[in-house]
Amino acid sequence: MGLTCGKQTSRYVVEPSVPRRVDYSFGKAVDISSDGKELRPLSPFNAEEFLDALFPHQILEHIGSTRGNLSRSALSANELLSLIAWLELFGPEGPIQRDYYWLWSSTMQQYFGRRVDLKRSLNMASRADVEWVNSTMREFHSLARQEFLDRSRKTIEEFFENVYSVQRNKHTFRVNSKLASSLCEDIFHFASITLGSVQEYTTKSSGILADVASLFFVQLRAKQANSRDKFLYDIESTCAAANDYLRMTENSELLMSEIKEKCKSHDGVESMLDECLTDLIALFSKDAIYAAQYTHAFVFTSISEAIEAKIFSTDWEKSDGKVFVEVIIKTMEDYSVDLEKWLNPFLYKKSIQAMIMATCVFLVECLVEKAGKHKSNIKPYFSDIDAATSRFKEDIIILRNHFDSLSGNMTSLTKIIGKEFEILEALSRCLVFFSEEKERGFTVIEKDMLLIYNDISDKSIVMNLVGDM
Repeated sequence: MGLTCGKQTSRYVVEPSVPRRVDYSFGKAVDISSDGKELRPLSPFNAEEFLDALFPHQILEHIGSTRGNLSRSALSANELLSLIAWLELFGPEGPIQRDYYWLWSSTMQQYFGRRVDLKRSLNMASRADVEWVNSTMREFHSLARQEFLDRSRKTIEEFFENVYSVQRNKHTFRVNSKLASSLCEDIFHFASITLGSVQEYTTKSSGILADVASLFFVQLRAKQANSRDKFLYDIESTCAAANDYLRMTENSELLMSEIKEKCKSHDGVESMLDECLTDLIALFSKDAIYAAQYTHAFVFTSISEAIEAKIFSTDWEKSDGKVFVEVIIKTMEDYSVDLEKWLNPFLYKKSIQAMIMATCVFLVECLVEKAGKHKSNIKPYFSDIDAATSRFKEDIIILRNHFDSLSGNMTSLTKIIGKEFEILEALSRCLVFFSEEKERGFTVIEKDMLLIYNDISDKSIVMNLVGDM
């Protein structure tokens, strides 16, 4: 916008090739040479022609309107931006008044002179009238700017409502052959169009681009915070959502970098945009990890349907040691093949971490559930206590060895495996202790109980767990 205005203004303001000064006596603008002799009259100036060349007549007629008139006006968003640009060009801090005062004064005299609806008889030779013009344009610039931002807020809200309500059943392999939906593309295509339009229709000195960008990112964060789980309805959609959220983190950084470069001349803008970006990236990163880890829910739904009722059953006690635990491992391996193919490598590691934690939780839940169904205080639940405790211990070893074999390629898993299986192993030792008939003090399992308590951090739950065992 700024370049366009500059080119069109040059049609009416011709710089002479010799040093000069200008006599700004109203109605008699002439070039004066350095020795005081008059060189030539300036070209005749027509304010109407000058204004019409820059902006449509119907847009400028809105100057002086009230806020209500603006909101009810037929001006489009782009016309509002053009009006704002005109006010920034001709307003108190604008380049026309600053660099070409005679041009500005003459333009304002002719423009406001025909605006009889404003009920002001104007004489630009009067300081009071000049101040009135500046005050009027400054006030109306604020009104027009606020009206545009209100419209932008509503438009952005409606867009996010629509784009997040779409059921995305189809996924395509987009980035490095990983599963993704069009959510990221839809959002940032809209951002490109919206912010590009603002940049096109406003001057470089305008700060409205930063305001609209801030609106966009703040509302995107609010919508994402309330809509994260909408796309987690099966394992494929969950993988696509995880990748989408991670890509939106990257796209947000790129877009914000471009905006900050375009707005770097404005004080305070960079810190404002950085604050918006930090909050948004933190949310998208967190949601991407959450979605990747949520894939464990689909894995263990399959495992539960297959063997949950049989874990810690008589068949489990009498099994040769690998039947049930191998179902767990084989199911996880089958899903892991797809997860590695569908997820970003960073997110794939997060999904495996969740599977490790979910495995330990699954075994504890099965144990507690079976204990809850056992009503006798005399007869033990297991038909062969030694076989059961031995079986549980061996299952833990087999599962841990499986995850240890994965940690060779993902060293970050080692710490998680150690922490999660440490709890299972402590439970196994407690189970052995409580199954023995001979009297022994609790000091034998004191460290294990403390370990379990530190992990759960709830005394009542720990006591109930001890009671169940």
